Amino acid sequence: MVTSSSTPGPSDVVLLDTNILLIYARAGEPSRQLEAQLGLQSGRVQGVISIICIGEVLAFAQKNNWGQARREALMELLRAKLVPVDINRPEIFAAYADIDHYCEKVMKPARRIGQNDLWIAATAHVLQCELVTTDTDFDHLHGVKMRRRWIDPSSLDPRKS
Repeated sequence: MVTSSSTPGPSDVVLLDTNILLIYARAGEPSRQLEAQLGLQSGRVQGVISIICIGEVLAFAQKNNWGQARREALMELLRAKLVPVDINRPEIFAAYADIDHYCEKVMKPARRIGQNDLWIAATAHVLQCELVTTDTDFDHLHGVKMRRRWIDPSSLDPRKS
């Protein structure tokens, strides 16, 4: 769990979305390109991760029959480089409710967001850190309820350089 005494300041901390974890876990050139942009492995930033993302990435690995070596590499990444953030916090509950209300009642037209993404957005909001993602699920919340850094997936594909 991240606490103010255990992590660097907000400008040094990024919350990783599940898709970012999957890129790092797969290794290869996309992972190297991502690292060049982000600097997680080099220590330029402190990566934190919602426990929601941990569940999502483990489910993805199981559904896609990842072998033992790949699963171990994933677990090593989770243990060595990332700080897990528990969502069982009153301020995250309140942020979840606020963001859900904003998406469904305040935005015109309403913009649905997946339940897991709500938890991830609420975590980024409470930690006041940037959420790093390769998808557009959080675009409507950027600058309003949280900050997100979108990384274009094509920028990680060496065939598109």
